[in-house]
This record gives sequence, structure tokens and C-alpha cells, in this order.
Amino acid sequence: MPDFGSGYENPFYHNADGIITGELSRRAQYHGAKVRGVGKPFPKNVVWSYAKVPWGRVSGKGASLGLPGTKIMSNAKGDLTLYSAARNVPKKPLLQSIDISNEGTLGSLLKGKFSFVCYPSLSAGGFSVGGVETAFFNPGAEVSVAWGWSAGSTAANRQGFKGIVYDFNWSFNSDLSLSADCSIVSAATIALGASGDQSTEPDGEAPPVTDPTEVPIKGTNLASVFDADIAAATSGGSGATGGGGESGGSGGGKKLDWQATKAGELKYFPKDNTVSKLFDYVAIGLPFQETSPTEDEAGGSGGSGGGGASGGSGAPVQTFWYTSVERLVEYGNTVIQKYEKNSGTTALSAAYKMQVDGNQTAYNADVKSAYPVDVIFPDETMGVYGDLAPEYSQIAGKKLNEDGVNISRILLGTNYLKETYKQFTDEQTANIPFKNITKFFETMTKRINYATGDIYQITAVLCENPNSFDASVGGKIDKAILSIEDSNLSKKYTDNVKPVRFDASIFRPLIRNVSITCKPPSAMATAAYVQQRGKGVANVEVQAGAPAGGKAEEALEDMTTATENFSATGFNNAWCEAFRGNLQKYKKSGGAGGEKAHWLNQALYPINLSITIDGISGWRFGDVIDTSLVPSRYVGKVAFVVTKIDHKITSAAWETTLNTACRIKPDADI
Repeated sequence: MPDFGSGYENPFYHNADGIITGELSRRAQYHGAKVRGVGKPFPKNVVWSYAKVPWGRVSGKGASLGLPGTKIMSNAKGDLTLYSAARNVPKKPLLQSIDISNEGTLGSLLKGKFSFVCYPSLSAGGFSVGGVETAFFNPGAEVSVAWGWSAGSTAANRQGFKGIVYDFNWSFNSDLSLSADCSIVSAATIALGASGDQSTEPDGEAPPVTDPTEVPIKGTNLASVFDADIAAATSGGSGATGGGGESGGSGGGKKLDWQATKAGELKYFPKDNTVSKLFDYVAIGLPFQETSPTEDEAGGSGGSGGGGASGGSGAPVQTFWYTSVERLVEYGNTVIQKYEKNSGTTALSAAYKMQVDGNQTAYNADVKSAYPVDVIFPDETMGVYGDLAPEYSQIAGKKLNEDGVNISRILLGTNYLKETYKQFTDEQTANIPFKNITKFFETMTKRINYATGDIYQITAVLCENPNSFDASVGGKIDKAILSIEDSNLSKKYTDNVKPVRFDASIFRPLIRNVSITCKPPSAMATAAYVQQRGKGVANVEVQAGAPAGGKAEEALEDMTTATENFSATGFNNAWCEAFRGNLQKYKKSGGAGGEKAHWLNQALYPINLSITIDGISGWRFGDVIDTSLVPSRYVGKVAFVVTKIDHKITSAAWETTLNTACRIKPDADI
């Protein structure tokens, strides 16, 4: 998870905030406490239990809403100002409820709805709701939402955030009251719509390109940048079309005029030596054999390198160009800057940026990219194919380490990126949801996963700043981060996690409802059916992290043979697909690194736990819960990870529901 000031943590399996554990402990002590006592004051530890009243407030530009009983229903002197003498109906809108839930891969995108009733002034010219229309019937307007308990001074008893009005609706009732509800989302959710269709200026009479927000675009086109940076080499082309298009940079620089003459030859070009000054490039010579169209379709993007040197490998050596994930993320931030330069606003960059540097995935010496044309791990082990061992030491500061793979250093082929970007902007012009920047980065990371046989599970996730959900009334908008993360980290990053305990001993004072469900997908249900009637171990799917052996060793031998063939005779798309099959076999049979392996994809039968408690703030996606409220066979072996948090606030109660997914504990013996 991005560093918001407290250091890096595993975003998918981590400790809950200390304010939660402390508040749960206090509430557990309330149960059974003595209330009456001669000569003694009312016990402090039971005040919350008897005096708590939920409050809620929604404020916008021009209007405010509050639950009945809050200060908003009275003036500064405390006199009630709720009713109108003329109609004997409430003068002020009455807030009925607030519902808040989280969305997204990290559960970091808040989405909610608030409902209210008001009695508008009616006339022949329509009705008037005063400031309500400006504040709440106005998509894009900012709204502050806050809620909590009237008693209890800790941060766990208050929560708020500033959202954006997304949609609304209203209806009239028989008493001429107006019932309305408004949907709100966090600013980061709005940022997901940032368009990546950054095209060059049109030629001739062609119509100008505009963003979905109607802002003319004269930004940085990714394909044009690559073409301008990688000039065609004199000996037959380097895989780029050369020149042309807007570079998006400041001009100057050197053309990257270079051709590999032998397999494994590598050259590094820092971004300061390029026309655009946006990307570093790595050029590598690989022995590539052309394949048939059918194999291309099955295998991937293929390559279009230049040159015809054989390099003594039996296959012509072609030069392939790469840039790092880090530079692509920087490019994404540049796109936002270009957008705001044209639109004249800085609202987007204030709410949204991208980050990858420092995010890690597990280092695995046995894993190599099955599609080296598209993905390369620049490492002396993971990036070596038999005798073909490029000098990655030339790439200053880009070397991986044995503790983990810095995701930002992974190299992606420029040809693949150009093809993906073209589909992203040109072929999806009528489908706006597929034109946002986030979608492009999700597609890019999927190629990395595919090239590793899905051993890695790298994805682009939008992480809301935890400070956006602080206890201050109304909250604030803090910059969210689109972070490139691995959703399946190794045990190293989870060793110090201490789950929050929900046991039978605290059931009555804390928990309103607990439900456990098991809804397996059809494939898993079939597997369990077969296992129950055989001699295998039921309900356990062996994944990465299990002891290697048998088929894992066979798969490793096949991969070794394949890499030797790679360096001896060259490779093609058929080789790539076969190698990926070996990687998948290696993963499923318990290989992929042993103790250093990804472990979160180990799974018992899919059991989901849902817990509803008196409202409490501070829960996050990835918080770990341990409970004995499960069948004894699972106790001590599984934990539950929070995947969704729902808050429901009315004048009668504030309830928080935690939805979780079952995970095997890192140290469980299964």
C-alpha cells in the first residue's frame, strides 16, 4: 500500500488500527458492569452504553441536514426551530438515513447514499427547496458527511468524509412532502474517469480530439513518444516507425540509433538522452523466429524487431525495446498534468496520482517471463535464458534483489505498450468506461501476470488516503493514489500481523449478528464432490507454498530445457505459450518458491463471515479478524480478512457490518 506517512504495509493482510482494538476492549468491559451504587457517581465505563445516541450530519453549499434531535434542529439559544407555524410542518429538511459502503479492489472507494424529507414551498411556477437544490441536486458538488455516537470521545465513535454528488432523485408524497435521496462517491472514484485519450493535434480538416469532459486534448500520445524516441536504425529498423507525431517532451535529445549484433546484447538509454525526456529505454537483442498467424493469435503480441544478424544462435537476432513500469507510472502523472493544463483546473491532481516505486512482489529465481518480447525481469537469474544472459548490470539502479522484486523495475516491451494503448484510445472510443487511465494500467499489469503463468498477481488499485475518513466532522479530500500492487504477497510481509479477536466471550456486548456462508464456484464444488468420494484430502486446494516435488520438479526440468533451447535455436510464440504452461504446472504442483512463495491464494472451502456490531469507525480493507465462531476444524487454521465495510446510520442506531473472506493463516499447518 502507498506510504501515507506510516510506512509500507501489506494492503491485503494487515493489523487493524489501534483505535479499533482499544474501543472493542472498552465496550466488552461495559457488559455486566454495575450501574447503581450508594454514594458513588455513575460508572464511566457504562456511560456509553446508556447515553449513546447516533447523530448524523450532511452539509453542502447552501444547506445542511441533520438527524432529528441534533443541534441543527434548534437555534443558538436552544429553542426548537423545526416547525413552521404557517403549515405546521418542519421548516428544515429532515435527514432520514445515511448508508456508506466501500468499493474497489482495496475497498478504498467510499460510496454512499443519504435520504431526507422536506416540505418545499409550492407555487404555479414550481416548487422551491431553497439551498437544497444547490447543495444536493447538483452533480459534482462537494458534500460533507459525518456521523457517530453522541457519547464516547474516542475517534472510533466518529467518522466523516467529503464526497461528490453523483446522482439524485425525488418524489412527492400525499402530504406534499418531498422525499429525496442522493448518491455520493469519494473524489478518488471520480478520478477513475480521467481519460487517457491524449492524442496529437489533428491534421488538416480533421475534427479536434476532445476528452469526455469536452476539454480539447493536445497531450502526450504514448505511441508518438515511443516513435519519436526510438528512431529507425540504418541497418533495417529497430521495431519503431521512427519520428513523427508530437513527442510531448521539451525537445532536444539524441535519437536512439542502435542495433544489437548478437543475442543477449543490451544497451541502456537514460531519459535525459531522449527526445521526449519521459522514458528510459533498454534495447536487447533476442533470437526470435517468426511464427504463423495462428500461433501469433494464441501466443501474444509477438515482436517486430529489426536486423537480420544471427548471432550464432540459429535464429535471426532482433532488437527489442523496453521501458520500465516506473516510467509508465510517471507518464500517467504527466497525462494528468497535460489534462489540467488544457482544462485550466488543478482539481484532478489534487485528488489523484499514481505510484509504484517501492512496491514489491516475491523474488522467485525459478520464474522467468514466458513472453520476453513483452515482459522482462532485469535480473541475473530471472532475466536469464540458458546461455543468453544480458548484462543487466548496465541498467544503473535497476537490479532486483533476493528479498523481493521492485515492481517498478520490471521492463515492458514498447511494441506491446503501443498496441495496448492504440486499443485503449482508438478502438474503444465509443466505450468511455474502457478509456480511463486506470484501465490502461490494469491491462498492462495483466500482461506481467500472464507472462509468469499467473504466479504473480500484480494489479493497479486505487488507494484512498486513510486521512480522508478521519473523525473530523465532514472529513476532507486527500489525494488518492493509483498504486501498482501485488495482491498475493509472500509470508514475509504478514509475519507480524495480530488479528482482532471476536470470540464467544464478547458476543453479547459487542455483536448484533454473525452469519457464515459457503458459496463455492461450480468448479470447486465439483472438485470437493470428487474428493469426498476418494482418498484425497477434502476441502483443500494445494497452491503455491506447498512442499515442492513430483510434478513441480518435472515442470522445473521442462523449463530448464526450454531456456536452453531458447538460447540455442531462438524462440517464437509457440515456445512462449509452452513455457507459460510449464509455469502454471509448476505453480499448481506446489513449486514457485517454497517458503518464499505467494501464499494468499491457498484456500479452504470459500467460507465468508459477516459480523454486525454497534457502529465503529477505523476499519479498513485487509484488516484481519480471528474468531472461534466457526466449526472447530477451522479454529487456529484460518483468519478472516475484511473485504467490505458498511455503515448504516438512522436516528435509532448506527450499525457497522464487516464482510470478510476466509484465508489460511501464514503459519497454519494444513
